[in-house]
Amino acid sequence: MFKNKTLLLVEAGVIRGGNYKFLTEWIYNNYSKVKVKTLTLFENTGSAFKSDFVGEYYDDKIQDLTFSWEKENNHWNK
Repeated sequence: MFKNKTLLLVEAGVIRGGNYKFLTEWIYNNYSKVKVKTLTLFENTGSAFKSDFVGEYYDDKIQDLTFSWEKENNHWNK
């Protein structure tokens, strides 16, 4: 289905990198012939996953990645 194709995964922000890491590994394990490129608008400098294309880097130790349309995320405060 994806033979000789390149998938482009696009994300608004990569904070820890776990989702991209899981997804790219799953694609490679299930579709070994497919090429994957990743793009993110913002990537944390401490992210475990390094995207192929990054609009801007930020450091979550001193900057908060919050978009104007998002509700407050209390997940990290637990």
